Amino acid sequence: MTPRFARLEIALNDQADIANAVTVIRSLATDLQKIAASVSDAHLMRLAAHDAIRVASGKTRNGTQPE
Repeated sequence: MTPRFARLEIALNDQADIANAVTVIRSLATDLQKIAASVSDAHLMRLAAHDAIRVASGKTRNGTQPE
């Protein structure tokens, strides 16, 4: 079944979490624009978008990580 929605979870423990979320969400927006512009098949587009959102959520869910 093709996903019809996705959630983005964001840790809100401190200012660093919020700053991290801003960076990740901006990058996600760019990724989603590219997906929407380049993938014409609706099923594949939803799969690609869902995966991009899942990856972004993983980067924001647990708070900032040391690099």
